[in-house]
Amino acid sequence: MLCPPPKIYGKVKHIFTYTIKSKLKDCSTPLQIFFIFDKWSDTDEKDVHVLITNNPAMSVKTAIDTYLLRWGIEESFRELKDNFCFDQYQVHDQEQIQRHWIISFLVWSLTYWIKQNACLSKILQDSPASIGQCK
Repeated sequence: MLCPPPKIYGKVKHIFTYTIKSKLKDCSTPLQIFFIFDKWSDTDEKDVHVLITNNPAMSVKTAIDTYLLRWGIEESFRELKDNFCFDQYQVHDQEQIQRHWIISFLVWSLTYWIKQNACLSKILQDSPASIGQCK
């Protein structure tokens, strides 16, 4: 089936999908399983994605759109793990976990902002007193 085009990163994209309605052995809740034959982005390594929902009325377009809302979170988390060693830091207390998340996303956001504003490519004559002086 050719799915109605979802918007991926602002682009309309036509993708092939296959849908199955099923039930698990010991579960009475009906499931809908979507197979999507395409990559989510240029950095995506998978050619096939499987989405499962317990909403039998959900369309494949709605399932894809809903998942794509989460895709940015997945990409951010992967970047935190790969570039900032987010998964290497072990905390056990709820407050420590919250602090670690806040600091990690603050550092990630600041790094992203610096990259977007090309602050690293400028040659500064004097050391800036604040981030605002890097512009």
